[in-house]
Amino acid sequence: MFFRKFFVALSIVCVFLPTLALAAPDVTPPKTTTPAATSTTSDFGLTTSADAAGLPKGQTDLMGLVANIISTVLSLVGVIFLVLFIYGGFIWMTAAGDTSKLKKAKDLMTSAVIGAVLIFSAYFITKFVINELVSSTTIQSGSTTTGTGTTTGGTTTGSTLWD
Repeated sequence: MFFRKFFVALSIVCVFLPTLALAAPDVTPPKTTTPAATSTTSDFGLTTSADAAGLPKGQTDLMGLVANIISTVLSLVGVIFLVLFIYGGFIWMTAAGDTSKLKKAKDLMTSAVIGAVLIFSAYFITKFVINELVSSTTIQSGSTTTGTGTTTGGTTTGSTLWD
């Protein structure tokens, strides 16, 4: 029971410790802008904060938002996989010959690997299908398309969801 509490406490520390480093105060002075000069509508100071943080402007398209959400979810899935795999390895190492614990650890690690493979293969299949749909339905202005995704005399294609 002690090892389980120790492992949970160590996991919590490892997950939340990097946030302490990110919470350090910024040593660069903030940009001095007035809220009225940066925003004409009442956005509760969000535009001013984004300007002071140096965030890029004009990133409000739906495809960019969806791509950011998908990459965040996949990052969390990767972290969950890693935690489950380490926990299964910990159970295996502390089993001390107990076959039920060994079976539980093997099943946990196997399930974690299978889940990660399924999630990431679904991601890559979806990425491929969306890229093909976008490239095949892009409207060209003028001329024919070459094999590289650009046109000869028209607009350039190739802007996809994850590029």
